[in-house]
Amino acid sequence: MITCQKTFSLKVSAVTCDNNADWMNNPGPCRLRIKNFVQGSFPGCPACANAAGNEWDGTFPVFGGNGHYYIAPGTVLGGKAPLFSSCDVNFFIGNNRWFIELACGSQYIWVGEKLAGVGPLGTYVDSGGTTCQHTPSVEIEAYQP
Repeated sequence: MITCQKTFSLKVSAVTCDNNADWMNNPGPCRLRIKNFVQGSFPGCPACANAAGNEWDGTFPVFGGNGHYYIAPGTVLGGKAPLFSSCDVNFFIGNNRWFIELACGSQYIWVGEKLAGVGPLGTYVDSGGTTCQHTPSVEIEAYQP
């Protein structure tokens, strides 16, 4: 009996969750979160209704397509009503910039805008306006759940 050895190679590529990831259409396992998030740093607005649920941990674990990232369903902020009607913390791109909106119902808690760079990672500054929180800035980083 003759045995032939057959060599093969298996290429394994690591997923890198950086600004080279396709954050708009297919980020793979990569998701977004506020770096060094501290619970209570974004308390709900007084106008938001009280609610029970999982307290937000600063992550955006749900990819909704087209550059949108959301919080998990059933999440509350400071014991206040779900963010937006669908428990939605929204990352989106508009006017070629990335934004974050934290809201409950029609009340905006905080709105931030990323002023530099091409992907969603980096520093977002308070856009001001009719929000009840005025945290100067937050930094967004990537993670894999």
